[in-house]
Amino acid sequence: MATLKIECADSIGALTKKTLYVDGEKTALYAVDDDEYFWFQGIKEYVGYHKATVEFSGVIHNDIFNYSTSYIAGYTFTATDLSFLNTSNLISAKLVLNVFWVKPTGANVNLASAGYPIKIVSAKYSEGGAATLHGFSQAAADERNLFKYVENVESSQTVEVDLSNSTSVIKNLVENGLIITTVGSSYPQTKIYGIESSSAPYIEIEYLSDDTPPTASPLSPVSDVVNGDKPITFTWSYSQDVNEPQSHYSIQQQTSSGWQDLIPKTAGTAHTATVPAGTFTAGQAAWRVMVWSQNGTVASQWSDPAYIIVQSQPKAPNITSAGTSPSPTFAWQAAQQQGYEIILGDYQAGVKYGTEKTWTYPGTLQNGNVTFQIRVQNAQGIWSPWAGVETYISNVPQGTVSLSGNVKDQAVSLLWTSSGLTASQYHVLRDGKVIAATQSTAFTDYYSAGKCAYQVYAMLSGGYYTPSNVLTEIVKPKYAMISLTSSISWIPLRIKSGGLPTYGSEMQAQAAFVHYQGRELPVAYTTGFLDKSYTYSFSFLRKEDMQAFAKLCGKMVILKTPQGERSIGILTGISATRQNRINDFSFSITEIDFSEVELNA
Repeated sequence: MATLKIECADSIGALTKKTLYVDGEKTALYAVDDDEYFWFQGIKEYVGYHKATVEFSGVIHNDIFNYSTSYIAGYTFTATDLSFLNTSNLISAKLVLNVFWVKPTGANVNLASAGYPIKIVSAKYSEGGAATLHGFSQAAADERNLFKYVENVESSQTVEVDLSNSTSVIKNLVENGLIITTVGSSYPQTKIYGIESSSAPYIEIEYLSDDTPPTASPLSPVSDVVNGDKPITFTWSYSQDVNEPQSHYSIQQQTSSGWQDLIPKTAGTAHTATVPAGTFTAGQAAWRVMVWSQNGTVASQWSDPAYIIVQSQPKAPNITSAGTSPSPTFAWQAAQQQGYEIILGDYQAGVKYGTEKTWTYPGTLQNGNVTFQIRVQNAQGIWSPWAGVETYISNVPQGTVSLSGNVKDQAVSLLWTSSGLTASQYHVLRDGKVIAATQSTAFTDYYSAGKCAYQVYAMLSGGYYTPSNVLTEIVKPKYAMISLTSSISWIPLRIKSGGLPTYGSEMQAQAAFVHYQGRELPVAYTTGFLDKSYTYSFSFLRKEDMQAFAKLCGKMVILKTPQGERSIGILTGISATRQNRINDFSFSITEIDFSEVELNA
């Protein structure tokens, strides 16, 4: 919407029906008296103006002294091209007059456009010096275009004439000027501000403009969660004063370096645009839109930003290197990584959180092919597809390692020597699994049970190793024994009242059973998780044994049996009964997942 104010270009005082100095010829004139504001025949310095206050256009009289003469005030307006104005783009229009003085109170006033081009004539006179006077070249009253009759005009009143319904009247006023007359009895007189005043009459027009910039506002997506793995469609609203259609649009997205074009200025009348899948990375994003009208020449402001949350699956990592040593190192590149999961052959490293992009296998592999797999997780907890690579493991040993050992106090003591190599450390293996890493050449395995095969790897530079000979040892105590894992001090479990100590085990799978209408039996949903527990019953005779045993409750313990079995876990419960000075006990151990390397450390 635009506003146009058309101001007065001139004020032509109070005139008779007779022409004032038409083409230089002097005619009769009725002029304003300085004090009484009535008309008399003669010439004064300010014809049509109050001499002391020239800001007024004059005093309008009617039928004074029975002259049967009507006096008028006239105004011209600044020349303005109104060819653009029509009934479809006109919102409102008004003519504003500021009345200073009315006599008598409540005079009536006629407003009319001249109805024909105004002829401004000039005259010169000698009385009081040379001056230029202006006047209308008048026509008969019936020739004027009367458009408004205003009743009861009061002093100090602002008269607003609504012109909203007629563009022709507006154009006529601007082109031909305005004539004002008073109507009625009792000699009505009205004093109206003229061009010399800041309160001069004016015309104000509100209209719909082609030059008014359009506006646009985001509609969708706004404060939404969107799938960045699919195309995203943006929509917006568009408005323009004259309802001119959109000619172009542009969309920007917010980046760390500021706003950047997502879609540069593009021709199109539709209020929608689509970007391909993968345009946005996961996380918070913002977009805004700009539109153009008038064939792309008048642009809107950028809209307020619209914020969205983008969810997208990270791309599969790019594996950049794969080691070939028995303790291989792998490297990769990945965007959005906040966590990762690795599988190497049968070894599952589990989920790790962080942005590091290298990983080394903590053990040693045998010669042969092995598959490395990795996937990454972004900040929204979404996993990428798996990436994998196959690598061939080839060990390059140096020198020799000689292993020896024996069983003592239900533990296996190992000793070894090496020659022809430089080892960074030694790995101790039991039944092919690493149970300890040490820089020493001796190790005691307190957690062995039954028949076990031992071997020591001397770890060399580059992830290679030299294996020792294989040593087999057997650990089978005469009776069950229990101890804390953190500090080995065996408590013997020798006897049980009424018979021998008893040993049992239980394995339980985690599952949920759900019944559905129309099905007699439930449907099972398994988690793949297992709970393993072991129970043991025995008796104590010595008080100090009972006290030591009681301290194990809630702790991580190891139990060895004469059958060559072992249990490592949390001693979760103890029950006791007393009979004939014999204290009978039973307890349970729940196995837990643990690392023997860390346990031995």
